[in-house]
Amino acid sequence: LSKLLKAGGRRLLVLRAREMVHTKPFDRLGDVCRFWQRTFYGALERSIPKVVRLVTNYVALSVLSALFVVSGIACLTGAARLPVCLLFAVTALVMAAVIIPSAVIIHQERGHWAYGLTMPVGVLIAAWVAVSTLIRILSNEGIRWRGSLYK
Repeated sequence: LSKLLKAGGRRLLVLRAREMVHTKPFDRLGDVCRFWQRTFYGALERSIPKVVRLVTNYVALSVLSALFVVSGIACLTGAARLPVCLLFAVTALVMAAVIIPSAVIIHQERGHWAYGLTMPVGVLIAAWVAVSTLIRILSNEGIRWRGSLYK
């Protein structure tokens, strides 16, 4: 696009409008979950294969988070053998690959980087939202969001 504009004697300016975007905060976690359920439902075009891939991604990350915690506790208390400690090392790398980029993005958006540490909790919630979205698509119930039914 920029090459086309430049060839026509024009310029392209890309701006990030952080200060211009305002959304109404959610009062409860359930409201956030319903928002993301509606977003998944619409953005993935009610496509079962797309939602299944999303569910698979979030469930896999949730399982890895759980394995990280369980194997970490076992290793740190001395109750684990080498395979469990290796599992802890591998899952620690996966958690770092999820948490560090999240913390960097949060910091770039003027949030405190430590919120990136909550990413495993967010992944678990997102897995639940993705599974519930898949159930709604399979049952043809649709999604209710702020008084409107999306089918």
